[in-house]
Amino acid sequence: EKTSPLPDEEEFCSWLETEYKMDYENVKKIVSSVKRMDMILPSMVSDPMTFLDVLRALPQRSKQENYIRLVRGRKHRIFKNADCSYKTLMNGLTNIKYYLNFLNRNNK
Repeated sequence: EKTSPLPDEEEFCSWLETEYKMDYENVKKIVSSVKRMDMILPSMVSDPMTFLDVLRALPQRSKQENYIRLVRGRKHRIFKNADCSYKTLMNGLTNIKYYLNFLNRNNK
């Protein structure tokens, strides 16, 4: 299954390059990982929203972090149903933190 582009993908890429001094190859790996997690991780809501849709919709960083913590708490169950390695899942959850920092970059 093919991943969809992030609505703010170009801006996210530029931000990673600037904020974390990443090279283009690492930026692409992180973005790809975040997009893949959107397909793997459950959204935890009944509306037809993806994991990242819900993350973007939450207004406060604390609520976003609680949401990630909730999903992370179910990682073993998610892994059993996921078509990826456990390492891929764990790396993806780590890379989601970059996206969370990006979403909250103006709320420091």
